[in-house]
Amino acid sequence: MISLRVNIKGGFKMNDLLQEIWNDIQGYEGLYQVSNFGRVKSLPKKHDISMGKGYYITKERILQPGEDKDGYLQVGLRKNKKTKMRKIHRLVAETFIPNLNNLPQVNHKDENKLNNLANNLEWCTHRYNCNYKNHNKNLSKSLKSSEKIKNKKLSEKHKK
Repeated sequence: MISLRVNIKGGFKMNDLLQEIWNDIQGYEGLYQVSNFGRVKSLPKKHDISMGKGYYITKERILQPGEDKDGYLQVGLRKNKKTKMRKIHRLVAETFIPNLNNLPQVNHKDENKLNNLANNLEWCTHRYNCNYKNHNKNLSKSLKSSEKIKNKKLSEKHKK
């Protein structure tokens, strides 16, 4: 459903990339939606007042997420008088990212648990998810040490 216009050089226009798209949350269709920006909203609901005395309608509203003990954003979704806490990054991935290989975990590419944009998430294995942080840390160390070697060689060259 996402349509992106491609310019002649093959890039994307900024306006196309900044469009928020809302889709129903699986299992909560008609009750809640999640966006590709990682926001969750409740949809308008009709509530019957006891003993057939009428009803009232609640308005659509963006839910305020809280952080779980591990630092991930989560929201409470209510259905059939039961509330279930759901992590937002999983809701975004389940809704916007195809999981063709049935991978079990969702990785934050930038390692920021609070950044739940769809383009920052990817399905992965447990092993990949655990190694991802170490890989980036090691890559950073490697780049720093190669930069030091390069600078050392340059300073030695200038001394001669």
